[in-house]
Amino acid sequence: MAEAVAVMKTLLAANWLKANTDGKVPIFVNAQDDKDTNNATRIDASSQDFIKLYEDSPESRKSNGIGAALTWRESHVTLDIMSAQTKVHAIKVRDEALRVLETTLNTPGTGYQFMEPDISVQNFSGVRDQRLWRWVISVKLVKTNAAHGG
Repeated sequence: MAEAVAVMKTLLAANWLKANTDGKVPIFVNAQDDKDTNNATRIDASSQDFIKLYEDSPESRKSNGIGAALTWRESHVTLDIMSAQTKVHAIKVRDEALRVLETTLNTPGTGYQFMEPDISVQNFSGVRDQRLWRWVISVKLVKTNAAHGG
């Protein structure tokens, strides 16, 4: 569901404090838009930080099993954070993304009641000589039946 990625992109852009990342705001890229248009966003990674947003799995629906009185829908989004700046700066970008997620945990946006980030961030930086610092954070956005009318 593209809505989950759009909500996450808006959340990050609206709550990003560039003072925490040396006065810079990363480019937020919806990976599905790139795939659909066959015209991938071209980013100069040597001078610009960016966060690609992916939907990991289709939205799933669940119920509590007692007459299905409570149902909820989950959408999983991945934040792929990349920076070719210094390691200190790259960590600031990663930490700011985590700050936004943690401070908006129970108010993630349009129609979603809460989100559950996987704060055990995965480091995919690879060979340090290449100076590409990369972390991946998984986030689950959740809607209850109150949010979408059952």
